[in-house]
Amino acid sequence: MSNHRVYFKGKLVFKIILLNFLVFCFFQVKATERIEVKIYAYHLKPPFIIDKNKGVGLYYDFSRYLNLIQKQFHFKTIFMPRKRIELLINNEKLEGILIGVSPIWFKDKNQTRFLWTHSIFDDQDEIVSSIKTPFDFQGPQSLSGKTLAGVLGFSYFGIDEWVNKGEIKRDDTIGEKQVLLKILHQRADVGIVSRSTLNYILPKEGWKNKFYISPLPHDIYQRKILIPHKYHSVYQAINPITKNMASDEQWLSLTKHYQ
Repeated sequence: MSNHRVYFKGKLVFKIILLNFLVFCFFQVKATERIEVKIYAYHLKPPFIIDKNKGVGLYYDFSRYLNLIQKQFHFKTIFMPRKRIELLINNEKLEGILIGVSPIWFKDKNQTRFLWTHSIFDDQDEIVSSIKTPFDFQGPQSLSGKTLAGVLGFSYFGIDEWVNKGEIKRDDTIGEKQVLLKILHQRADVGIVSRSTLNYILPKEGWKNKFYISPLPHDIYQRKILIPHKYHSVYQAINPITKNMASDEQWLSLTKHYQ
């Protein structure tokens, strides 16, 4: 056998080995490649979304947290207005999951229409008034004759019915910080603000002694994750995580600066 033929066969074997190695590497990469899952959020308020352009806020940290402790999926938080979210959900076109919501808000009290995780955040809607004119909430009827500051697009069960009857004047604004400003400047008697947002805004703005919070809140609820049934594998991956996250040091270290 000539040196030329030996050289040719050796070169061919090398190419086959190299090709097999590249194929092996390709499938190894594909096997370890994470599946991207979008986490939609519509609460454009602190501490959940502080800066949507820079990805700052509790909901962005939640994606980072999930990406740290599991390897199957890569989660990415995306802001989307509620009306668009509802349109996609009603048309069964939501390509992702929805964070920070209650089954009651999406007409799923029995939790059968969607899959729901454990609570990721316990919260409540507070009835807030000026410290100069404190108001004790005793149910929707106690707001009769009052001007209520609320957030445009938000529903307040029990209260909206009285607004529609003309018993309560509702004055909407773009966010919960603006609700507090209306009360501060005496342009509304009372307002509805979630406790999580109050806990973040009041110390930041130096407003701790400016407002009175009624002992009786408007609503108490758990913020969960809504997951369409087609994302059952995502539910299986993250539901056990949400069950234990309240006592997980990694999660607590990510969220301590929001308290």
